Amino acid sequence: MTRMSSQALRRLEAHNAILEQLGTSNRSSGSSSHQSNASDEERVPAWAQKLLDAQKESKERLKSFKNEVKETGKRASWKLERSPVPEFKYKRHKIQFDINQKCYGKGPECSGYVR
Repeated sequence: MTRMSSQALRRLEAHNAILEQLGTSNRSSGSSSHQSNASDEERVPAWAQKLLDAQKESKERLKSFKNEVKETGKRASWKLERSPVPEFKYKRHKIQFDINQKCYGKGPECSGYVR
């Protein structure tokens, strides 16, 4: 166990040393964060860059869709637009329709079912 942990410690120390060298070389050369970002972009593989670009594009489209839905929701009314008086095939359907229109919103006290 100690041998494996000592190997892991050596690897970690080597990794930390590399990170320190990169950090000090960036600081000593006076490079800005913009330049370090450019070098990071060069390190990104092409396939990963394509994925990042696609993600940014989909994020922008999602924002535009959300705005579109908000605008549509503000303009649209929730009521269904119907013709004022529908045509009925049978006379009883017309009578039931009229009763339903009278009872709409009155609750259970209006029992106007026609048999």
